[in-house]
Amino acid sequence: MDKHLIGVALNTAANFTTNDPVARVNAVSGLPSSTVITANALGTNGTSDIPDGGVATFIDSMFDMAAQFDEKNVPSEERYVVLTPQSYYNIVNTDEGKDLINRDYNPDPSNSFVNAQIASVAGFRMIRSNIAAQVYGATVANTGKGDNNYGGLFSRVKAVAFQKQAFGTVKLLDLAMESEYEIRLQGHLMVAKYAMGHGALRHECAGVLAGADG
Repeated sequence: MDKHLIGVALNTAANFTTNDPVARVNAVSGLPSSTVITANALGTNGTSDIPDGGVATFIDSMFDMAAQFDEKNVPSEERYVVLTPQSYYNIVNTDEGKDLINRDYNPDPSNSFVNAQIASVAGFRMIRSNIAAQVYGATVANTGKGDNNYGGLFSRVKAVAFQKQAFGTVKLLDLAMESEYEIRLQGHLMVAKYAMGHGALRHECAGVLAGADG
């Protein structure tokens, strides 16, 4: 499910059907499109992590993202940016990242260099995800069934940003567990299942940060 959610967030933010996956997604007629920001300093093609030398560019890009979200009337609450763990810790352990922890710049009490915690940047809550590392940087991301919605050529992606109105989930069957003891195997057979799908709602509420193409 996490892979699918990251995949649908990316496909809400950009067109990933070609080898140059940085085209904005056209929204419903009369509404704004998504936001795409690219920079060589964010990293090279095929790597999912933002390098130490790209942290200043990442921070600048997030402020640009915030400005474009504001211009498109995206709510300022509940904005998020999803990073790989390595990207997150690269940001924490740089001078630019320490500015985000500085109480004069970012007074959130949860910020702590000792605990490697940065709450937000430019109003986007920073989320680190192991699943993101499996999706970003992939030449063809295999996120499972329904790849039209969830997969794509994500080889240049470094982060995806969104506000919660960007996409939605429809559930036919929430997560359910079944188990039955099998005497032949001297153990329990356990099955977990759910039936749900995800899709774009407001393209202007999603954005992507992409690196170099070489």
